[in-house]
Amino acid sequence: MDIIFQSGQFYGENSSFFSVLSSFLGALITGGIAILIFYKGNKYNELKDKRKRLLNLKEYQSLISSSCNLIYIAINEQIKKISDHSKTLKDFNSKVIKLSISPSLTTEDFNYLDNKILFDLFVTHKKGENRDKVTDYLQFKNAIRHLERNVSNFHIHNEKIERNLEHHRSKWNENIKILNDLHNQYILESRNSRKANDEFLNRFNKIIISYPKYLNETNQNDNIAVANSILVKNLFQFLKSYNNLNDKRIAEVIIPLQQCDIAYKETASERYNRRLNILKHGRNILRIKINLQKVMLAIEKREFSNI
Repeated sequence: MDIIFQSGQFYGENSSFFSVLSSFLGALITGGIAILIFYKGNKYNELKDKRKRLLNLKEYQSLISSSCNLIYIAINEQIKKISDHSKTLKDFNSKVIKLSISPSLTTEDFNYLDNKILFDLFVTHKKGENRDKVTDYLQFKNAIRHLERNVSNFHIHNEKIERNLEHHRSKWNENIKILNDLHNQYILESRNSRKANDEFLNRFNKIIISYPKYLNETNQNDNIAVANSILVKNLFQFLKSYNNLNDKRIAEVIIPLQQCDIAYKETASERYNRRLNILKHGRNILRIKINLQKVMLAIEKREFSNI
């Protein structure tokens, strides 16, 4: 009986061990399944996030391409405006001084650009040599910055040339008035003195009277180049050929005459330099367009890498 009891006691302890082991294995399996489900869930969410980021980058690239296409069109329009305005600046009779700037020639459409996302799009998540990708990234950023500077330059110089030409025109008008006042003064003095033959007044009077008449007949009242040729040059030639160097009127006329000539030359210089300026910046924005097209072609050809 003692032997049977001991055996039964041993059997009960063994059963308890297997029960604990079974519970442990069940918990282990349940935990493992939970961990596996959690791991797979994380993998799925991670894959889902990757696809979302990839989709966002593709949309970002499409948005940049669309904005660049609008810039290309605006640059083409602006180059045409520059070409036309360059010809206009040669015409001193034209009152169009300011360069017309295309409203769509603006970098505002690129204000949405985020540097980190842009770097991810150009470099981090694109296949290819890192050096080439970084170069394209920097060229894109530089192109946008240079475009903004050139557009700003167009606006700044529009205000500058208008201000400067107005100053030169005022100087011209002031000294033309002085010449006209002198003309009237000399006529009055001649009448009072009843001088029979006044060579200076006769020639001076002829030039002063003829130049506004010519401008009216040719519809070039605002053409300072023609006025300078008809009035200033003719008066200078007259004074050079006038024999009586003691005539005080020479000194009185020569000062406003010189000022008129200076005003004309400053006006001509201003128009010429403005032509050079807009043609220079026209070439600049054309290069910007070419660089942008080259960079965008490269980025669009590169495949996305695994995100």
